[in-house]
Amino acid sequence: QFPHSTLVEIGYVGSQGHRLQRRRYINQKVLGGTNLYPLLSTQLQYADNVGNSNYNAMTVRVEKRASRGLNLIGSYTWSHAIDDVSFNIGGFEQYTWDLKAERANSDRDTRNRVVVGYTYDLPIGRGGAILSNVTPGWNRLVGGWQIAGIVQAQSGFPMNVTINSPPIGDPAGTGA
Repeated sequence: QFPHSTLVEIGYVGSQGHRLQRRRYINQKVLGGTNLYPLLSTQLQYADNVGNSNYNAMTVRVEKRASRGLNLIGSYTWSHAIDDVSFNIGGFEQYTWDLKAERANSDRDTRNRVVVGYTYDLPIGRGGAILSNVTPGWNRLVGGWQIAGIVQAQSGFPMNVTINSPPIGDPAGTGA
């Protein structure tokens, strides 16, 4: 805690996800070869639990308490999210036989986020600069009001290039 009713907090947040569900085309052509199951459709999908994710973040929070009726709290987060399953929202993997190539920034990776909240006690009513001599009945009506708000800003999501639907007969897009 710093002087003048100021509090600063620094922290770390991390998490990992394993065995996350992902969709795969199991009849994609092998590079330079043929389909694994030539008699079946190349659009054959399979859901399995081989996805992974990783999240790391540094957080900083600053709180300034009651100074002339003003309270402030602010936080900043720098983070990085990496996974190999983001495309499951609507796209498909590039090549089902090399899932390590799918590891990249998550579709939900938000690197920077700032949030500031404030409250201000209006100086109206007993003890305030305006209408300080009102009766107790009027003070219940005009005193004790606050203005409060929250402002937040964050960086945008990364743009990942994905395939919305595979080409007919060539879900890997390899031309093979």
